Amino acid sequence: MIKISDIFDKHKKNKIENKEKAKDLISKTTDAPVSYSEGDQESVSLQVINITTNLIDLALKIYKPNALNLDLINKLKNCINMLVEFKNLEDDFLKVFFKDYPEDSTYLVYHIANTSILSLEVAKTLKYDNERLFYLGLGAFLHKIGLTTILDITLEDSQLEQAKSEKIKTHPLVGSKILKEFEKEFDSTTIKIVEQSFERIDKSGYPLGIDEPIPEAQIVNIVQVYESLVHKRNYREKFNPLKAMKIIIEDKGFVNNKIKKALIERVGFYPPNTLVLLNTKEEAIVIATNFKNPLRPIVKKISTQNKIQITEPKIINLAKDTHFYIEKILTQNGQ
Repeated sequence: MIKISDIFDKHKKNKIENKEKAKDLISKTTDAPVSYSEGDQESVSLQVINITTNLIDLALKIYKPNALNLDLINKLKNCINMLVEFKNLEDDFLKVFFKDYPEDSTYLVYHIANTSILSLEVAKTLKYDNERLFYLGLGAFLHKIGLTTILDITLEDSQLEQAKSEKIKTHPLVGSKILKEFEKEFDSTTIKIVEQSFERIDKSGYPLGIDEPIPEAQIVNIVQVYESLVHKRNYREKFNPLKAMKIIIEDKGFVNNKIKKALIERVGFYPPNTLVLLNTKEEAIVIATNFKNPLRPIVKKISTQNKIQITEPKIINLAKDTHFYIEKILTQNGQ
């Protein structure tokens, strides 16, 4: 079993018809009880809502059979450029990321939006330059474009039988072919991300079983798996963030440890808005992650040992006040 220290040491069921409805769905994520970010929190949240809404709107248009065209590609490039340049997502995006999908939606468009943004955030942790981030952002958004040829299978409500599962595994090569039809629109790195974002370093991935997928593809892979784990599917409940990260950490043949470390540093084990029980038996809400100490976030105590609500909640940085630590997650409905 891999220890955390090892890593640190070495179509729509009911179609959304326009951006305003998409924006309304996403805006429900801003009901966080508190934020620790400095500056104009409201404007930062609005930026996050707008970015996520734009990506969902594009995914609704692009993730359809034969829908990709030059106009949509240019709109996507503009959106990714905006994401690359935006520096202040901080923990606001995570409040959107962990929000449950709307009941009237298919998972795919939300999965694509979340994966695109978090992939870029992980790459920024790794200090990628803007050009590399741009190609990564395009690849992250389009990494499942091959599924548009088999949406009937992709959107089934249950786990797939083997024959359909094998067909699903062809989608990276189909997606690569789709991108190559738009000559000069996509860099080779973006195409490789689409081809390789389901490969693994132990050669057990697909479609080719290679052992050295490019780092950008490994980032998209780990992010899309994590995003899937922390969201409900029709055939299973979601995993809480701690359990999801444990699954990823213990998977030795998945991606390299440097990329695992970057995901942990960016997301932490206890994301913002997670309700936790402290060792003092008091309840607290996580309000910010400590990037360099992901097991000890910043929390706000909200109730006493007797579950009496605190009128003046106290903020505690667990990385500094070591008398306190988290015993368990309380509010996740998942496993």
